[in-house]
Amino acid sequence: MNKEEYDIRLKEINEKMAEDKCRLNHEYALSNNSIKKGDIISNNSKIIRVEAIRSTNWGGDPYCIYSGALLTKKLVAYKSGEKGHIYQTDKINIIKQVEIECEINFPGK
Repeated sequence: MNKEEYDIRLKEINEKMAEDKCRLNHEYALSNNSIKKGDIISNNSKIIRVEAIRSTNWGGDPYCIYSGALLTKKLVAYKSGEKGHIYQTDKINIIKQVEIECEINFPGK
C-alpha cells in the first residue's frame, strides 16, 4: 500500500463514520421526541404549526428542531407565509396535537 492508497481508504472510513454518526444522532433525537408534523407548538416568543422535524447536536446531545408556518395567537397563519422554528431544548407548550388515525383490518372482515 502506498501513501495515496492509504489516504483514499482513510477518507472512505472517515466519510462512513461521519454518516453513521449523523444517523445515530438523528435516531437519538427522534427517539426523545413527542412532537409530530401538524402539531401546533409554542415557546416564549412564537407559535408554529410543525411542518418539518430536523435534528442537530450543536452544543451537546442531539435534539430536534421544529419548523413550520408562524401562527397568530388565533392560530391562523400569517398572510406573509412567514416560517419559524422552535428548538426541542426550548420550553415548549403543545397547543394542539394532531390525531393519529389508527385503522385495524381484521382478516376475514
